[in-house]
Amino acid sequence: VFSDSLDAEKREKATHGFGPGHPGGMCFFAVCGRGVRQGAELGSFPMRDIGPTIAGLMGAYGAALRTAMTKGVARGVFSNEAGLGSAPIAHAASSEKNPVKQGLYGIFEVFMDTIVICTLTSLVVLTSGAAEGSWGNGDAAGAVTAIAGFSSTLGAKGGSTLIAVGLLLFATSTILGWALYGTRCIEFLFGTKAVKPYQILFVIVIVLGATLNLKLVWDISDTLNGLMAIPNLIGVLLLSPVVFKLTREHFKGLKNS
Repeated sequence: VFSDSLDAEKREKATHGFGPGHPGGMCFFAVCGRGVRQGAELGSFPMRDIGPTIAGLMGAYGAALRTAMTKGVARGVFSNEAGLGSAPIAHAASSEKNPVKQGLYGIFEVFMDTIVICTLTSLVVLTSGAAEGSWGNGDAAGAVTAIAGFSSTLGAKGGSTLIAVGLLLFATSTILGWALYGTRCIEFLFGTKAVKPYQILFVIVIVLGATLNLKLVWDISDTLNGLMAIPNLIGVLLLSPVVFKLTREHFKGLKNS
């Protein structure tokens, strides 16, 4: 993940001998490279440069950490929708009357989607050696890397077919789910007359999302997800005492029954 902050050429130079994107290797090379250059030019490593070197090192670590957190949180939210306030729209249509039970279903969804499914994909990439390949560092590199991982066992055609079918199923379910969320929100805000225009606009946006530059699509998605998360997380914090109260009562009732 740390290597997302480097382009392909810099990553190749920075990670040689330390594995792909190893942050310790990057920092080690930063210090050693500076010392060797100055030692060759001046015959010694000036003590006055230790401070700037450490400052630069900490800055590099901070930038790498920021990029890792930004990418990780953004992709995690895109995967499981945790904190966006969208999933409760679907949960509200459930026949379950106990809010704690329904909330536990929501927790299981996040666990299954992110911890299980995403981990399975990452394990395939890591154990197959695909992570060591030169697949580039662009926005579309993830799909190519996953295909290489599955292809190591299933063959090129099998790996490509598996990823294509998986993307088709996940993308279709995501489109249908978000169509429902948007329809319910539009109906609540503007009434049933606004549903049909919204659905037409939704279909147009699907086509645009499939044809626009991938980086632009990711940036728009991350921005809109962030705008959704901010008011929702404020509401979650304000309602947290109610959640704690209901949860304690639920598990206390289970214990006594």
